[in-house]
Amino acid sequence: MTYHYDTIRKTMDYIEQNLDGTIDLNEAAKAGAVSLMQLYRQFYAYTGHTLKEYIRKRHLSNACALLKFTDTPLVEVALLNGFETQQAFHKYFKSVLGVTPYVYKSSEAYFYFTPTFHQEIPSFPVKVEYEMFPITLSIMYSTRQQNGIEARAISCLYELISEYPFLAGNILRLFGRNIGQTENQFQYELNIAVKDMALWESVFPNRYFPKTTIRIEYSGTYASCIVKNEECEILSGWNYLYNTWLRASMFTRSQEDFFEEYFLKEKENRVQRLKLYLPVKKNQVFRTISIQELPAMSFIINVQPGVDKEETSARLITNFLMDHAPNIMYQATEFYLSYDTTYYESGIKIDDLSALPELPKSKEVELIHSPPGSYAVLEDDCCGDYSIQRDHLIRWMLQHGFSKKEPKIFTIYEVKNNNFNDDQVRMKLYAKCDI
Repeated sequence: MTYHYDTIRKTMDYIEQNLDGTIDLNEAAKAGAVSLMQLYRQFYAYTGHTLKEYIRKRHLSNACALLKFTDTPLVEVALLNGFETQQAFHKYFKSVLGVTPYVYKSSEAYFYFTPTFHQEIPSFPVKVEYEMFPITLSIMYSTRQQNGIEARAISCLYELISEYPFLAGNILRLFGRNIGQTENQFQYELNIAVKDMALWESVFPNRYFPKTTIRIEYSGTYASCIVKNEECEILSGWNYLYNTWLRASMFTRSQEDFFEEYFLKEKENRVQRLKLYLPVKKNQVFRTISIQELPAMSFIINVQPGVDKEETSARLITNFLMDHAPNIMYQATEFYLSYDTTYYESGIKIDDLSALPELPKSKEVELIHSPPGSYAVLEDDCCGDYSIQRDHLIRWMLQHGFSKKEPKIFTIYEVKNNNFNDDQVRMKLYAKCDI
């Protein structure tokens, strides 16, 4: 796996070194010491981008920078970034960004697509494919205990087969998904593709599965990876797929259900491996950074030295405000976050300092102020990966001269209508400009 990691890193380095010239795919593969076909597979698994699309997006991002920060003629911008004609560049630019190069140059927005690469070595190679799933028999397992619900559902299925031996060997494919909680019951749905549907329907309802339905064929685009049937590896697989791979890929989650497929060893009545399916759709991978003139902002925060202190910092600031200024806590709609390798800060934005009651002196909290001036602002949804977007914003500012050294980044999570659901929370990253 380390070998693959080095391959992708060296390939990306080659692409960056040749952005202003011709990028030869065979030379890119040679830089990574693999064949071109191997590079295609590994690059997609590690980044979520096809190699050619990644190069096109990097070229377009480079073109955006030339348009904004230089007087390079449009035809030269096109030729420098791999386009044969100005017309081809104009057409692609508008199809991706929604505006023409001329409109973009005079606008206040800054589009960018930075090199994205997982900082950890992936343990779960990911495939993205259009999948078709068969008609299945859907059976529901309910229990009061959530932990281990998947294993208990499978165990009950095996017990059912042992009571009705004629069902043995009749399973073609087996899928499962968490349904959630209904009243005081947790539910897990098994979907079974079988050879003889009537044979299976004859044993329902029963003491294991009182309810059954037929689920029709369906299809969609899914990112998937295969894991061992071990709870820690299943959790690690989902965590990597959703929180690491997806955030850095050219995809976003679609609205279909995510689920697992079980690979059975029927003679031993056990599950060997699982395939995790995450529904995805193409994402607008270009982010927009705006330069805004902002007034001073005030925050009451807790600072924790060290790393991985988010929970501690958030708990301390919350407890302090609930004890001494509960109204501030209840009315809060903007929440502050900042961290690096040496500290972690979390807190609440204070819009009206005159409304802040006199607080007792404490080592747990402090009042800080961001100075007025020009800020680079990057907005994303609340599920966006903070660390990835933070790195993107820092790199963008350094590359384009908005900061002479690595700037401090702070983030404000804005909550709408006191609703903390994902679609009601926005994440905005701020960095003070030197200019």
